[in-house]
Amino acid sequence: MVEWSDSERSTIASVWGKINVDEIGPQALARVLIVYPLTQRYLGAFGNLSSAAAILGNPKVSEHGRTVLNALDKAYNSEDEKISISFTSVVIIIFKALYDF
Repeated sequence: MVEWSDSERSTIASVWGKINVDEIGPQALARVLIVYPLTQRYLGAFGNLSSAAAILGNPKVSEHGRTVLNALDKAYNSEDEKISISFTSVVIIIFKALYDF
């Protein structure tokens, strides 16, 4: 179980409150794929990832970035007891994307 102090909760709330999931999710995943090109091998089912422009314009990359950040948002908004279950759902989402289930 996760137990956050009041200071940690305040810091997390301050940072997370500034995040626009629909904007940052696609940008974050695209950046990972561009900066760390070896990660592209895990997302071959996403189609063309041959260049930065292709990655930035790829709708599957954008969709998956939003999906992952929405799952993190759900975990953030969960009660402490439920957060590990919520993060488990994030892992399942990533697994399904990586292995094309």
